[in-house]
Parts: sequence; structure tokens; C-alpha cells
Amino acid sequence: MKKARIILVLILGLCLAFTVACTSEKAAPPAPESDKPPFTEMVMYTDGTPGSIGDLFIRTLGPIIEKQSGVKVVYKNISGGSGTNVMTDMMNDKKHVSVVAHSCSLPLAWATGSSPYTSDQVASVCSISTDYIVVFTRPDSPFNSWQDVVAYAKDHPGELKWGGSGVQGSQQLLHQLFMDELGIDLEYVPYDNAASVRVGVLAGDVDIGSNAFGNILTDIVGGTYKGLVVTSPERFDSAPDLETVGEAGISSAIGNSVWRAFFCPASYDQAVIEYLAKLIENAKNTDEWTKFLQNNNQVRWDLGPE
Repeated sequence: MKKARIILVLILGLCLAFTVACTSEKAAPPAPESDKPPFTEMVMYTDGTPGSIGDLFIRTLGPIIEKQSGVKVVYKNISGGSGTNVMTDMMNDKKHVSVVAHSCSLPLAWATGSSPYTSDQVASVCSISTDYIVVFTRPDSPFNSWQDVVAYAKDHPGELKWGGSGVQGSQQLLHQLFMDELGIDLEYVPYDNAASVRVGVLAGDVDIGSNAFGNILTDIVGGTYKGLVVTSPERFDSAPDLETVGEAGISSAIGNSVWRAFFCPASYDQAVIEYLAKLIENAKNTDEWTKFLQNNNQVRWDLGPE
């Protein structure tokens, strides 16, 4: 428990420090002239697979940006490597102005030293939203509640497998919080992305899995998976039977969520970063975006590059 909380404090400190200042060393793209925008085309990256919540983010914001500004938006989905692959592609793209929709796993990777890039190589553009995490299982699983999982785990320590996205990311940290507070032993099995976790659960390769709520809500409501517990402080109207971690006696996980934000190479001129932030923030201040957040049980989160 103590180790997990120390990591949480470290992540929070990194996030706050990172959003306060962007790097002072700027190279490319060049500074724009005052009478015209710094670019007319941009690439929006995500490590989410098509149809995932990260994918829906960029494909919802992109058309709004195009309509508001005339800037052409190109989309790229690159998964794998616990979010490293998409970062590598963006950082190596010297031809385009690019942003990546990434999660709190990025500063966590900096904190643990598992990322090939450091915080001074990547600039914060703006925040997107936060999303609670749900633990789920396959529909024919013998587990019909989180209490069923706990009871079995106490009688069979180390036997159950929990599948989650990434190594040393937010979901592995949540797995550790659950074990520490409940005094159980669950094997964590890392997957490249949320979709792979869901496949692993259905195939029986793991007993339970964790996903951001926005990634799996429709499948839980439709009966493809059984939701066991969610980290939200209160139950969702869209899934009223889904128990919260507070009700399940896991107080350390109440409110635990995946936050997402846009990042770009720190080598960009400050004017470019500020224009990227302006485009995205303007798109966020629309009824279309507000409706998207509501429909996907997302909580708006506002932090800019300054």
C-alpha cells in the first residue's frame, strides 16, 4: 500500500510540474508570422485501437477543429509497447505538426524509467478528460460479484489472473491497490491495449480484466461482459447494478481514474504549442464535445500548457 501511494504522489508531482512549464529549448517547426496560423495540417495520434475511447477522442475533436479553423486533421492509430510505439512514431515524424492523446501512463513511465523519452522531450498541450476504471469478467464466469472474486482469491492465493493495459501503468497500480487493501494475491497479466484485455478475458486467458469505463460500458450493458466493480465514487445511471469500490470496501481506489491529455514534441516552437492548445480547447468548448463526454461517462478535465 505504502509503495503504491508513493508512486501515486510521484505521478501527481510529475503531472503538476509538467503542466506548469514547457521546455525552453525550441527547434522545429519555425516560429509563425503574426498574420497567419503556424500550420494548416496536423496529425492526431492515439495508441487506442479503432473504436476505443482514445480513438473516439481524436475522431470527435478532429472534425470540430477542421470546421472551426480550416486546419486539416489526419488520424493515426498505433498501439503496442505500453504506449511507447505511438510516442516513437510521433517523435520521429519531422514533417508534420503532431499531437498524441495519451494517458497518465506516460508520466508514470517517466517516473519508473520505462519510457525511452523523458519529460523534457515532450510538451504538454492540454488535458482532455478523466475516466474511471471498471473490473470485469466474461459472461459465463462463476464470479457474479467482486465479493465472489475476493472469496475465491483468499482460498486460492495467486491462482486468479487479472489482465490490464500496459506494464507499470495505472491499471497495474490499481491491481496493486486492490491486493494491498484486501490482502489477496492476484497475478497481473499485461496487454498492449484495452481491446486485447477484453479478448483475453473472453478467451479465458485471464479470469478478470480492467478497462477504462468508456472502453467497455456498451459491452457491459449489452451483456458481452459482466461488470464487477468500478472506481467511481457513486454508481452510474447507465450501469446501476455495477458496484463501486467504496461499496466493495476498497477505499484506497475510490476515484481512481485514467486521465488523458494531448502531448507533442517539446522541440516545437512555443507559438505552435499554444496554437495546438487553442485549437483543441476551442473544440472542447462546444456542445458536440460536451455531449460526447456525457454519452461516454467521461469527466471533463481542464489544464493547459501554461
